[in-house]
Amino acid sequence: MVTYQDWCDSACDQFKSRGLTRDTLKKLCEPLGLTRNCREALAKLRAQGVVIAIISGGINTFLEDKFPDYREYVDFVFSNELVFSASGALDGVRATPFDFEGKAEALDIVCERVGCTAAEVVFVGDHFNDEAIMLKVDKAIAYPPKDPAVKGVSHASIVEDDLMAVVPHVLVE
Repeated sequence: MVTYQDWCDSACDQFKSRGLTRDTLKKLCEPLGLTRNCREALAKLRAQGVVIAIISGGINTFLEDKFPDYREYVDFVFSNELVFSASGALDGVRATPFDFEGKAEALDIVCERVGCTAAEVVFVGDHFNDEAIMLKVDKAIAYPPKDPAVKGVSHASIVEDDLMAVVPHVLVE
């Protein structure tokens, strides 16, 4: 049976065979941007006492490069971590155990540390690997939905790329 770590290692081996470096990743990420009003929306949520977690099957380098001040807005981060040598060459990957069904386990960790239940959580996701966690929470938002499975299990679907559109769904009285 192929594990998630095996899959990540295989992808990493392909990247290494092509000479991927930390600098190359930074350049690849240059055209990418944060969702519109990202910082403003997260700041508004934090000001209301909302705990914010990123539970992602993505890689840490994109977060670090495109959102270097993310720790000012986010309380928990669960993601894959690429490992680089001192020269910047890709050495390997620490696969997160918190993708696909594991996202629900990450939710349990956050809830335990914060002292809440899944019924008090709003999860925002966009792809099929979010389905398990979306089924676990009482409120799931597809933002912006990239997969029919996410639309099918969400309580709300927001197609516009503006994180402020999510805020009213979270700060419900």
